Amino acid sequence: MNVPTVEQAELHSDVERVTVRFGREGFSVSQLAPHTAALIQRNVPEAWTCVRDGLEIDRFVTRCGFRIIFLWPTDDCRAALTELMRAGITSLSPGWTEVFGRPSNTTVTALYGDEMTGMRRVSVDLIEYRLEGLFPAGQEEIFPRSAIKLDIDCIYPTEKRKHYSLGPGQLSEFMRSSWESAKKTRADFTALLASKELLEPSIPSESKS
Repeated sequence: MNVPTVEQAELHSDVERVTVRFGREGFSVSQLAPHTAALIQRNVPEAWTCVRDGLEIDRFVTRCGFRIIFLWPTDDCRAALTELMRAGITSLSPGWTEVFGRPSNTTVTALYGDEMTGMRRVSVDLIEYRLEGLFPAGQEEIFPRSAIKLDIDCIYPTEKRKHYSLGPGQLSEFMRSSWESAKKTRADFTALLASKELLEPSIPSESKS
């Protein structure tokens, strides 16, 4: 592939629910509701090799991330929020509540690691999809009307460089370790939700690199 003037292109598979976007400004692959990350892990490094060689952007990577979103469907967002607060996951300090009152929803986000070892952003919140009428066939599994969301964004270590080169082997190992770490976090969070008698998690709603 040799298209150095392309600005943005997109490929999409309805069967695999995969979307690939690429251009001189970026490269991303996303998959809705995968049962595992196997397809993403297997194909993204190869696709990245084609894009970086074709667009000659190998040495100009500024950010590489692997984002995984897990959803736990729930029938009652308010009850789920109460349970999360009781578990200490989304609880606010007395000072915050005194000034701003009790929220109808909260989002908790924490950042771990550093530029040398890699970073990981973890976020927990509640989401609601509002749609008039019925969901399209097969979409209820992907977009539950309300759910607890665990959002994990793993960021490749930049080692404080403004830009760097990224080979397919490095990308593959980064994705493997990120997925394994995310699965452990999901298991720990599942155990916490189970202890509060909340629903079991759905399949990951999105994997994105």
